[in-house]
Amino acid sequence: MNTNIADLAKTPRSIAHAKGVALEQIPQLADLFHSVVSLEHETTYEKEAATAKAAKKNEATAARGTEIVIEEGQRNIALAKLAGTMRRRDMSEEAIFAALKVENEAKCNPPLPEAEVRTIAKSIGRYKAKEPVYEPSDLTAFPTEALPRTLRKFVEEAAASIGCPPAYLGVPMLATLASAIGNSRVLEVKTNYSESATLYTAIIGDPGSSKTPALNLATAPASKKQQELEREYREALAQYNRENRRWEDEIYEDFTPDPPQEPVYQRTVVQDITVEALTERLVDNPRGLLSNNDEISGWVRSMDQYKGGKGNDRQFWLSTWSNNPIFVDRKGRKDPLMVPRSFVAIVGGIQPGILSELKNDREDGLLDRFLFSFPDPLPTRWSDTEISEETMAAYEGIYEGLYGFSVDTDENRNPSPRLVTFTPQAKRVFIDAYDSLSEEMESPDFPQHLKGPWSKMRSYLARISLIIGMARIAEMKNLGPRILYDLMPPEAVISESDVKAAVVLIEYFKSHACKVYTRLHNQRKKSTSNTRNLTNADADKGTDLAQYLVQFLRDRDGYWQGMTSQLYEICKAASVSGLPGGDGAFGKQVRKIANAPDNDLVLNEGWRGKDPIIKLSLSTVGTVGGVGSTHTETTKGTDSRNEGEKATTDQPEPTNHKDYLAEIRDAVERLFNDHPEHGKSPDTEAIAVELFWWGYLNYIPDERDVEVTLCS
Repeated sequence: MNTNIADLAKTPRSIAHAKGVALEQIPQLADLFHSVVSLEHETTYEKEAATAKAAKKNEATAARGTEIVIEEGQRNIALAKLAGTMRRRDMSEEAIFAALKVENEAKCNPPLPEAEVRTIAKSIGRYKAKEPVYEPSDLTAFPTEALPRTLRKFVEEAAASIGCPPAYLGVPMLATLASAIGNSRVLEVKTNYSESATLYTAIIGDPGSSKTPALNLATAPASKKQQELEREYREALAQYNRENRRWEDEIYEDFTPDPPQEPVYQRTVVQDITVEALTERLVDNPRGLLSNNDEISGWVRSMDQYKGGKGNDRQFWLSTWSNNPIFVDRKGRKDPLMVPRSFVAIVGGIQPGILSELKNDREDGLLDRFLFSFPDPLPTRWSDTEISEETMAAYEGIYEGLYGFSVDTDENRNPSPRLVTFTPQAKRVFIDAYDSLSEEMESPDFPQHLKGPWSKMRSYLARISLIIGMARIAEMKNLGPRILYDLMPPEAVISESDVKAAVVLIEYFKSHACKVYTRLHNQRKKSTSNTRNLTNADADKGTDLAQYLVQFLRDRDGYWQGMTSQLYEICKAASVSGLPGGDGAFGKQVRKIANAPDNDLVLNEGWRGKDPIIKLSLSTVGTVGGVGSTHTETTKGTDSRNEGEKATTDQPEPTNHKDYLAEIRDAVERLFNDHPEHGKSPDTEAIAVELFWWGYLNYIPDERDVEVTLCS
């Protein structure tokens, strides 16, 4: 029996895993790779396969109709996109709400609470039809599904064991793996433009929220590697001392050989260190280092502390983020310390109340370079859940695999990272996501205080793609015998799925950047007091109006736009006291309130056709529609985005999972029976699913047989 393995490509990963869990571990993996097809025909195949797949998906969608199921984790996104489409067609908030209720009950599994559906309708309904819409995304929770299987399992088990948000593990884990890659690899975005794996990260939470235990566990592989390097250094130092004594005691007649070379102390992690000392460590560790800070605020306070506040520590960290050369001149040293290519990844925690210390009234862009995670606190209860030894060992194995990539050097013995490239499909996904970020920033309503972090998200899109891709390759190396790793392309490539995973993570970091920057922006506006101390008569007239406008905007998710005369009539209907006699004077009064330095009200002016309008928002919410509302939709490209909506909610037709899994098991057994030299029996089902999921397999259905090839 020949099973069409192409069906596996349409099977959600969750289904494939669910079916696999019920089966025993597959003993061997077989002639799944029996035919490696020439890569010359790949481009033609991809076009044909994409066309056939799209046609089949359209047929399946039409046949299933309302049977499409939107699972947990995608419900808010799917409904928000649908709401955005309806609003662009000039549907009212009530009409959108009514439609979303039907869609929610028919397709969401389980349905969202009605109040949450109402919130989505209100959030989207406030925008003018056909204007750019910032749609909310359901990404306040860390998207573990974007991680390779081993890393996802580590984050979920560790978070359950500690009793903390998964982000407290996931975010520092990414930075820890970034430090393992270091200067060994960079992603070539285009000729003469590459991005490294450098990440600056910070997790935010109250005291007692388990930030420190999570940081310790996430950075444990780097700490373990440091202990190993420490032991190796001590052994090498003892050997050096013995050889040096022999060299000093030996009497040479004809020539004197060179003395033995003193070993270099290798590091993976640094803590509580000055930039001068860090520069010395970087000279000895060209791969790079992980800066582990239990409290990021202490790291900020330590800058220039020995220089009367007149040093350039912040400039050092700005340069390091870009992997620029570092030069440090010191007294008593003739030559400066020079690091030709700096690399430091940063992890740390901070409490919400002292976030403003990171800004420190400096507009140098250092804060914009941080990826923040500010999850909602979890109730702390005792749990017997523990992280398994196998899961921890697998995570450490990925770190070791990444650390094992050598750091190449140029003719001057300076680090020369090897280039990693995109697959053609991955490059297209990257370009779309890059342009989407730029379009958001260019929107006339985009908040000024978010432009800094948004500009860095474009770099982080490439950096996170690199980290996910290299971690996936290291994971594959550990999943089974060497034969599988040998079948991979000789040079690492970033696949389409790697970039898509990075896009999901960027959406997460965008939503949390909104949360952090809105908080900082609000603190700056409230530098004196939250209460208006108005003294003149005109100001007294505006007191009740100011309070009403704040509540009016809160009831509308922090945003309203329209003509001044419309707002005036609304306030009159609400019996707001102290209103002036006409909309002209009323407009002046509203502007006066908004211009007060200690008021939450933000006023912008624009046009609706030929009519002038005002746009009111609250600084505590921002003009992007809330903390999680970060995605821009424009009229241009609507059709292609709507096709993406279908792809989000489509589910595959039922397939005979048992048949193809049995076929794979039989094939796997034959392959490794033919190659007993490869030893252990791997988790072959996991290998097959991972190879498919991360884009290493092409599926070529044929009437006689199925050929499976490795993607380049």
